[in-house]
Amino acid sequence: MPEQTMKRAALVLLCCFLLPSCSHFTQSGRQQAAYAKYIRKQSHNRVQQQAKFKKTKVPTMTASDPKISAAAGDGPQAVTSGQPQEQ
Repeated sequence: MPEQTMKRAALVLLCCFLLPSCSHFTQSGRQQAAYAKYIRKQSHNRVQQQAKFKKTKVPTMTASDPKISAAAGDGPQAVTSGQPQEQ
């Protein structure tokens, strides 16, 4: 009786190793699992960074007092045609 049980257990174990659904036993399966773990970790880090940036307040300028810094006389000088320019 114990011999039959051992044979059946060995057969079941052999079938489990041969099935393609056991992804951790193949190289591509391990790579996919590692990539999925990397994506989860990076997503978690991104959420933490976004929460951290939301907590820090950036002072905003009010639009009630616009300041104009351009002056009227700062533009380019016009040159009249036909007359040489003196330096």
